[in-house]
Amino acid sequence: MRNMVFAMLLLAVALAGATALERLGVEHSLALLALVGGAGGLAGGIAMELLREGSRG
Repeated sequence: MRNMVFAMLLLAVALAGATALERLGVEHSLALLALVGGAGGLAGGIAMELLREGSRG
């Protein structure tokens, strides 16, 4: 259960970070998109692993 809560918090932080960048008006360069996409993919992978471990008990 603890891993599931941590996974949801990780996803919420990733989405909040992306929203904050958008609201700050950060320019959408290709390098920034690659960086944010990579960080989002990493956060999603970690969250999925935590959810998998949490479902095993």
